[in-house]
Amino acid sequence: MHKHLTVLVYAIALALLAGCANLAEIQEFGKLSADSAGYTRLTDEYLTAPEQQKKYTLASETDARATLDRLGKERLQQAEQLKLYHRAIEGYMTALADLAGDQVTAYDKELGGLVDSAAKGSLIAKDETASLKAISGLLADAATDYYRQRRLHEVIERANAPLQEILRHLTAMVEGYSAAIEDERAAFTAYYRLLIATARENGQRPPGTMREPAAAQLISDTFDAQAPSFDTRKKAVNAYLKTLKTIAEAHQNLYDNRDSLSNDNLLAAIKNYSKRIRDSYKAFHQLAGNN
Repeated sequence: MHKHLTVLVYAIALALLAGCANLAEIQEFGKLSADSAGYTRLTDEYLTAPEQQKKYTLASETDARATLDRLGKERLQQAEQLKLYHRAIEGYMTALADLAGDQVTAYDKELGGLVDSAAKGSLIAKDETASLKAISGLLADAATDYYRQRRLHEVIERANAPLQEILRHLTAMVEGYSAAIEDERAAFTAYYRLLIATARENGQRPPGTMREPAAAQLISDTFDAQAPSFDTRKKAVNAYLKTLKTIAEAHQNLYDNRDSLSNDNLLAAIKNYSKRIRDSYKAFHQLAGNN
């Protein structure tokens, strides 16, 4: 009897193993995407960009400073949106990796409440609320009903539309930061040129001001030292944008092939997407850390 029971258990184990495909490429894609989505430094810089640009204005430029103050308040109102985008994408991609590895996943129990709170406070629009709620609900279902790899196709099917919408919103905000860097560069350049002209004896100095050639050189050196940081930041933002767009493209590919996730061609494509994400993540992480 004991022998027959052992054989039965062994047979069941083999059957379960046979039903579990090797989706290591999808698992790796999920992990890398979760790490990338969890990186918030660039979006944090986007929120504070107007205040940074204000440093390159004179007290007499009241209109420009008022415009930047207004823009700064608008950006701070977007902070909740950005936080929710990051949490939703990171949470979903973590679940995708877990399920691809045939593991039971957990979920962010606070996400749904945060979405409701943001919607009630009119911090996010209706379409954003719907997309975020869809991801939050899916993650809750996957965790509480103990989804495993066998339901991965269902998860991908439910997630794709809201995930793509969230990625579009996040991408648009990061693109806004890219434009803000150029605005800040222009303000920085104009501000330092004025300081240098004021200190130098070159005919551009405002009447009644003192000639300060040593100060002019110091200001010029500061300008030369700080100017390259704008290109560095732009490269970091572009690398992050590339990451977001690659995640969106890869997940769309998973959705289009959700009924054949173990297909060799699909897994090879996902492996290539992961390489691109890994390279981009390394680039924007290093660049952002150096500015």
